Amino acid sequence: MNSDKTILIRAEMLQISQYVQIIKDIASTYPGLSIFKLTTFCYLKKIENGYYKSIYSNKNSKDLVFKGISQMTGKYEDFIQNIKYIVKALDILICNQIIYSENDLIYSNIQGQSPEPTDFLSRVIKESFLYTDR
Repeated sequence: MNSDKTILIRAEMLQISQYVQIIKDIASTYPGLSIFKLTTFCYLKKIENGYYKSIYSNKNSKDLVFKGISQMTGKYEDFIQNIKYIVKALDILICNQIIYSENDLIYSNIQGQSPEPTDFLSRVIKESFLYTDR
């Protein structure tokens, strides 16, 4: 195998492993998220750079889901490219019975909770349960 292909495979493995951990954390903390929502929140978690503190305060705590999704503005192509890694990570976790899907909702087989995402992302995920995927 040539070195360029090896580098690409290692980069893909790194991406997938990051998403495996993110999915495990989110699924164990917030059981019952849809695959669509989980995919979106995984990507948001991966791209977060601590700038959520600047967009979230008690004064602007309405429509958090829309504010969260707005963080993807200008990143559509990157999000689409990352979906394949998220799906592969989901497949690995389901095949290894770490998580499971029931009626298109994701649940964790891990006992206990993982560390919650940042305060902003945590509130976005909690509020998202009020919205349908349609």
